[in-house]
Amino acid sequence: LARRSSSSILLRSVMSRAMPSRPTARPASWTGRAQVSIQTRRPSRVRKRVSKREPEACPDCLTRASRAVAVAESYVDTPYLWGGRSRSGIDCSGLIQVAFAATGLSLPRDSDQQATALAVMGEAVEEGAPVARGDLLFFDGHVALATDAHMAIHASGEAGKVVIEAQDTVIAAMAAAGKARTGIWRPQP
Repeated sequence: LARRSSSSILLRSVMSRAMPSRPTARPASWTGRAQVSIQTRRPSRVRKRVSKREPEACPDCLTRASRAVAVAESYVDTPYLWGGRSRSGIDCSGLIQVAFAATGLSLPRDSDQQATALAVMGEAVEEGAPVARGDLLFFDGHVALATDAHMAIHASGEAGKVVIEAQDTVIAAMAAAGKARTGIWRPQP
């Protein structure tokens, strides 16, 4: 019994030196989880976990369409999953729905319904007119989002993930699959 007491006294002595009575600063690497301070047994300050994939705020992201592109770009390399709408898996119309929902524009789930909705809420881009960032390229059963005048982002079943490709490549792949382009729509700012 005496041996236990001396061990316990020694342990308390070591613990009091190793663990000060008041909370200490946490390393910057502690993020995202609720942590309890051993010293005070109270919840400690928790920093918000920031994903590397979240879009950064940028001064030129002023329009809804441009912000939607930034959100969509954060999904690059997300696996393709028919009917998916999350970072675990997403399809083309799910990508567009999620990207525009982040900007406050509610779009239907399927690409044909999205085209119909944008006929009311947006404006058609004339054939041969320059495509702008945020324009939606519709095909039979597929949709892509222009990142600039020459590139587009879309969830590609062929690539098995969300990719950014030249618009000409997307158009050629859709034509090879027998999916004609049905229109280009520009959402309202």
